[in-house]
Amino acid sequence: LMSGKFSFSVLPSTESVEAAESEYKAPLTQLKIIPPSQTSVSYPPPQAAPKVQYNCEICGKKLSALGVNKFNGKTYCSPCYEDVTAPACKACGGPLKEFWCEVNGDNFHEDCFKCARCGQGLSGRGYFGEFGQYFCRGCA
Repeated sequence: LMSGKFSFSVLPSTESVEAAESEYKAPLTQLKIIPPSQTSVSYPPPQAAPKVQYNCEICGKKLSALGVNKFNGKTYCSPCYEDVTAPACKACGGPLKEFWCEVNGDNFHEDCFKCARCGQGLSGRGYFGEFGQYFCRGCA
């Protein structure tokens, strides 16, 4: 049965004809039997989507559709995407990917967290901070 129309792929038995006649209160000879070959709907063949070439906004590398990362409407390869979305080091501006120091809400690479006067590394040492600048004990 399809959309109120009858479709038979094999000839019905006498019992099924009698059941159909009693159910629909009409002789089966008055019902229009549509062969299955005429009930199918044909659709136009699907068209291939246009091929789009993606390039990374930073390094220019050609990307496949599966390797595309989008951020703020721009396209990036995976390594550049990590650079763009990672927090930035306050001292050098570079991306913080693995380990870094967070000091009073400021983020630094461990090697970039240095005394503002003498340049001595402060990671893992005592320091003093004032107005966003950090100093070793000797310079404070």
